[in-house]
Amino acid sequence: MSSEELLLDEVKNRLNITWNYDDEELILIISEAKEFIFLRVGEVDFLTDISAKRLLKEYCRYAWDGALSVFESNFRSDILNLQLKNATKI
Repeated sequence: MSSEELLLDEVKNRLNITWNYDDEELILIISEAKEFIFLRVGEVDFLTDISAKRLLKEYCRYAWDGALSVFESNFRSDILNLQLKNATKI
């Protein structure tokens, strides 16, 4: 199973989605989540970094529920913590 398929499965599990017909939309949301996180914290590995994976899944949950307008303010501290964690790797 590829890393993209693993992330899709984890996001679907987080959203309690058991069907496959929304997979294309979920893949798009995952891509948007990755871009959002990369732009704020830099490169992260979503398969090994638990904090990054959690943030990605929560972004997807907010996007799925139509609540992205409040995501960044609700997860500001998580984004900051991931920025700091990522900065110490350099």
